[in-house]
Amino acid sequence: MTKTCVKCGENHPLNQFWKDVQKNDGLRPYCKNCERDRYTSKEYYAQRKHPKYAKIKRKHKVKSFGLTMEQYEALILAQGNKCAICGVHQDELNKLLSIDHCHKTKKVRGLLCCKCNFGIGYFKEDVGIMEKAIKYVIQNT
Repeated sequence: MTKTCVKCGENHPLNQFWKDVQKNDGLRPYCKNCERDRYTSKEYYAQRKHPKYAKIKRKHKVKSFGLTMEQYEALILAQGNKCAICGVHQDELNKLLSIDHCHKTKKVRGLLCCKCNFGIGYFKEDVGIMEKAIKYVIQNT
């Protein structure tokens, strides 16, 4: 059996297509060679950095945390478009502020820069460990 690649228009054996359970036939529309070309092109990465793409990605993230875009915008305004911990402004970052949430309750706490968000994650959201880290830094500076 063969399938026609949407990009190059050639017929290829089915094993030349990546699997995709969301597609009706269970296969991606592009052959493996065209997929490689697509995902290694400069245009593809330039498109992914486009603000429009970031907005679409952000809408998906906002929904996954149970927020509406209006609630998300209110968070941004309330924080002055800055990280809730270190105060760095969104314009100074390479990425959008992260939506911080409690992993136990799933409650959204605010917006953080990646470094602050990762820091909380590395400390396993444990206040005791964070307090020990603060004491350690104070004692050793």
